[in-house]
Amino acid sequence: MGDEKEIDGAQLVRWIARDEVSRVPRLLDSGFADDHHEWRVVATAGPMVTLTCDTAPPKTVHYRGLKDGSLYVSVDSGIWDDVQSERSDLERRVEAARAMLNERRLVGGVRPADTEAVRLYDIVNPWFSDRRLPSLDQVREARGYFERATPVTTQACDLMRDWLSACMSSTCMNSAARSADEIGFRIQCAALLRAARRPEEAIVVTDVLLDARGWPWGEQARAILLTVRAGALMDLFERNREIEGAQGARKWLAEARRRLGNAYAIQGPNEHVSAAYRRLDSLEKSLRGN
Repeated sequence: MGDEKEIDGAQLVRWIARDEVSRVPRLLDSGFADDHHEWRVVATAGPMVTLTCDTAPPKTVHYRGLKDGSLYVSVDSGIWDDVQSERSDLERRVEAARAMLNERRLVGGVRPADTEAVRLYDIVNPWFSDRRLPSLDQVREARGYFERATPVTTQACDLMRDWLSACMSSTCMNSAARSADEIGFRIQCAALLRAARRPEEAIVVTDVLLDARGWPWGEQARAILLTVRAGALMDLFERNREIEGAQGARKWLAEARRRLGNAYAIQGPNEHVSAAYRRLDSLEKSLRGN
């Protein structure tokens, strides 16, 4: 909208709410853009704002209805300067966090809450700044944010793989003492790749299970990774059954059952293994009808 300044709708609403009487009228002749149209504010009355555009009928909304969009104001109006001057430290942190997450394309279509955006920024920014690895707990937390901000982006998957590679490398800051965390990083990376519907890549991450040189991370970790691998094999079956034919894709279920059997032998029944077995039984039952 020309040389006008852009103000985030949620930020604008917070600013207006501090003094509705004097601030709503100042919106007159400002531009407003939502996901569908570009509007112009042509009238105000109390807390109500009337909008018109060339592509939709005019409408009158409460100013809080401007939250899900952006306001465009002239520099001379002073609105942009006033909004910026009243921003809290949290608002500034949220803006910086969202800008970085959007630039890096780390979150998908679901916009994270303000506190989540700041927390995710605090986890990933040290990596982009000086290649400092997050802790395993932080990696687990980041994976949760990435999965909730569906769809999981390619960049989020790439970042998780980069963290895993760095954990295994002596060239990365603070990685020398992190080799014990490698299996945890693998579990989180494989789980995120599954959520991103990239089962082949998830399986590759779990290939360490096949390494004949030994397993240094304990049997519980092995059982968890076996369960993740079994889930990825079932994902692969569901995706490929139409391409390979149901019987041709059966091999993925056969290996999934072997891996689940290995996991069960280590730790017995638990929530995750039991859920995986239920899914496997259902998929095998669907084959018997073909």
